[in-house]
Amino acid sequence: TPDILGAGKVIFEWNSKGTLLAACGPKRRIIILDRSGRSLDEIVLPPAEWQVDARTSSCTHLQWDPAGEFLAILANGCSTVFIWSSNSQDLLKIDADFKAQELTALSWSKNGQYLAVGTSKGNLLIYNSREKKKTPFMAKHTRRIVSAVWNKDSILGLCSADRTASWTDGISGHEVKSEMLKGDPMDLCVSDQKEDGYARREENTYTMILNQRVLHLYQLLPEGDRELDLEFQGQYGNIQRHLWFGDGYILLGFSAGWIVIVSSHHREVSQEAHSGKYLDILTDVAYSPALGRIAMGGANTIRIVDTAAGDFSELKSDAIDLDPNQSVQKLQWTKDGQVLTVSTQCGNLVSFLASLPSVTDLYAPRMVHLTSLLEMAVTDVQRRIPLCKIELEVEPAFVGLGPRHVAVGINNQVWYHRAEKGINNMISKREYLGSVSCVKLNDGYAAVLSGGGVMLHPIGAAAGDADVVVVAAAAAATTAMTTGAVATSIECIALTSHFVITGSKNGILSYYLIPAAAASAAGAAAAAAAAAATQVNEYRHEDGHSCAIVKLHPQPSPGTRLIFEDARGDLFLFNPVNDHCLRLPDGLSSSSSPSSSSRLGRGGGGSLAGGEVDPSSGTIGSRSAIQVLWDVEDLNIFVLSDGNGQLQVLTYLPISVEGPKVQVVSKQTIPSGYSPLMVSNGVVNCRLRSGALEAVVLDSHRALLGDGGMWNLSNGAPGHVNSSNGGGNNNNNNNNNSNSNSNSFYNNISNINNNNNSNSNNNNNNTMASNSSGGILALKFDQAVRLGKLRLAYEFASQLRQSEKWRILASAALESLDISTATNSFRQMGHPSMVLSLEKLKGIDDRSLLTGHILFLLERDPNIAQEMFLRSSNPKAALDMRMDLKQWSEALRLAEQHAPEYIPRVCKEHGQSLEIAGEYSNARNRFQQALDA
Repeated sequence: TPDILGAGKVIFEWNSKGTLLAACGPKRRIIILDRSGRSLDEIVLPPAEWQVDARTSSCTHLQWDPAGEFLAILANGCSTVFIWSSNSQDLLKIDADFKAQELTALSWSKNGQYLAVGTSKGNLLIYNSREKKKTPFMAKHTRRIVSAVWNKDSILGLCSADRTASWTDGISGHEVKSEMLKGDPMDLCVSDQKEDGYARREENTYTMILNQRVLHLYQLLPEGDRELDLEFQGQYGNIQRHLWFGDGYILLGFSAGWIVIVSSHHREVSQEAHSGKYLDILTDVAYSPALGRIAMGGANTIRIVDTAAGDFSELKSDAIDLDPNQSVQKLQWTKDGQVLTVSTQCGNLVSFLASLPSVTDLYAPRMVHLTSLLEMAVTDVQRRIPLCKIELEVEPAFVGLGPRHVAVGINNQVWYHRAEKGINNMISKREYLGSVSCVKLNDGYAAVLSGGGVMLHPIGAAAGDADVVVVAAAAAATTAMTTGAVATSIECIALTSHFVITGSKNGILSYYLIPAAAASAAGAAAAAAAAAATQVNEYRHEDGHSCAIVKLHPQPSPGTRLIFEDARGDLFLFNPVNDHCLRLPDGLSSSSSPSSSSRLGRGGGGSLAGGEVDPSSGTIGSRSAIQVLWDVEDLNIFVLSDGNGQLQVLTYLPISVEGPKVQVVSKQTIPSGYSPLMVSNGVVNCRLRSGALEAVVLDSHRALLGDGGMWNLSNGAPGHVNSSNGGGNNNNNNNNNSNSNSNSFYNNISNINNNNNSNSNNNNNNTMASNSSGGILALKFDQAVRLGKLRLAYEFASQLRQSEKWRILASAALESLDISTATNSFRQMGHPSMVLSLEKLKGIDDRSLLTGHILFLLERDPNIAQEMFLRSSNPKAALDMRMDLKQWSEALRLAEQHAPEYIPRVCKEHGQSLEIAGEYSNARNRFQQALDA
């Protein structure tokens, strides 16, 4: 406010980290603020050496070094340079050696080693911050130096009121080039000129404004310099500021409220890529690369334009109107785009929270997130209601959410809060030996990843708590865990109600069983009683060579499946029970990637009707997915997100004729700015940039949820083998069925891919619903089948009464080893032979045996079916299959290996088939072989 900074012009500058803000007004002092607006230090400037305007800022320039640690200051009315250190808060004074000369320009080199200072008489001072050495250069220009800029090669560019520009080697001080200008220069910038397809990284193209009307481009090239002047329409007004952004584009703000964007490409530079009038008066513009947004201000108005979609649309909901007596003077974004700071001509400095830091965690259905830089809220995502708010001491770097607690922290400090509805109190504060990377919580324990190791301790236990026993020589009140006997660095952790899961740099995935007391929060500290976290499983991820595991995505409770990501960006679905590791689809094709029609935009995409996936299109693969979301209600459904609005729905089938597998169900595009948080029953709950919550229905579930209802999830998981499907415990039935199948099991088999015509005519005469309702039912049926919800699909098929639907359902049921659903489907089709064949499979517990029979029914490769039979409790079934297929050579080989008593029968039946074919000599040999056996 003017009371602090003074009534008049205010200048300010954020450091590169976006953590410190320096501000100065007419009062001769500089205030250093943090992101929350709290004052950290105050720099008192000496009195002016000559008279200055009382309403002008006490500083002419403020600039942070590239590392954001040192602040260079040019005080108004002084010939001294000041450098303030954020680490020590010391102020260094550097005499410019130019007596009674006003310091007019300031610029740090890209590596932060050199600081250039220009004077009102054209002299130059270069200060070496590492060697604490200053070097003056006299008469670089004859008049005031108005702007200075360094490129990455330590070439210093200067422009002066004498209408010249010069380029100096900042290390040696030798002048490289000078140029006469056609007008008064201002606002010197340097960047990379755009060439064919991309911007070159040479930083040899300089731009400046001449007479506030012309954009002057000057390119320094070994083969010869190139220059170009661009003059704009008079209706735009004067150029107030310009800056480079994106892939070699230049943004110009004009006093009449226009912004114009031009490309630096030599074939495009003469055309405006975009122009628009957004304000009546414009004084400053600023661009945020992190958000892809332009902020422009004039009078008491601030407008925001989004460039991410490529159409430069104004975000009217983000417009800011200040008090009528306020007049915008300067705008600046923080590097992360989260804060927009505005100064006014009457001495006010205002910061707006443009976007909140992405510090969130989810424990379905609840989410903890920042509502301001020093406040977090726990929200029920599904019901969209706040549960409690938590006041913070510092802006957190990470957060962890559990069933009843929240952990927030920064560096090596973590604050633990109880966070239930209407309850918010801090339980404890802990400091750890190393910097904390993340914290995971369950009902009673906190798992802390710090310094490549994991510590597990009760949430309520304070450091040094005498009630908790030291385990494995770790710190007090902790259980220390390492992966195996070999020391390794843990990269990521996850915590379920029973296990701590760790992934290491060596590619080792480990499961540790939490002490039994962790199941109850009450008395957890006292019940620890020297119980260690016991390692119960270890899996080494190799996949060709050892590769670090960097992210873990466990299933929601009970967490029996896990998706992990390795250092190459590949995703794998892991089953800790049998160490089965399944790689997820890889590759993102152009058909599902953002449209190439707009450089900054996002294309269409979406999915086909009913959630069908175009088989010719690609999928969001492991390497393009940055987020994995399990459906909290249907644990075999999960969603991959590439972070650019592309979603892909997949289903995990733990039981099928091919073994455990993952199938792609659908893919779609969500609106720009939607960040997926949680999936529940096919509804993706997203967070918008504004912090609001919105729900998006997955295309794979849209028909099922079209009437607003939810399906019954008690039908069993996809691929589940119920007792009626062969999952029963009657071992006697299993053995009896195995023996009885040998003679007549395959006698009733017919091709299920060809419908029984006599039955299809019958089905076509059934009474159907109207076309519209039948179409909706058909979509619901298709989606239920694709999602593996076969019992639900059976209900839809019963209403549709179409032979084709019954055939599809029967095939899908056989694929999932769901004998009951398959039998009922064939019965509805009027397919008695298949019904009789499947009835004989009921009661088979042996999954390999059952899979072999189903593979044969589906007419798959008999070699694979034989492999399943031989792996089962009844290997003779492979012999029966070969005999039914009349593959006598294979049958004889199997009989010799597994059932010698079957050799006479095989030879006899083979001889009979040869006799019928007229091969009497070969038939006689087979009959003789049968007698000899």
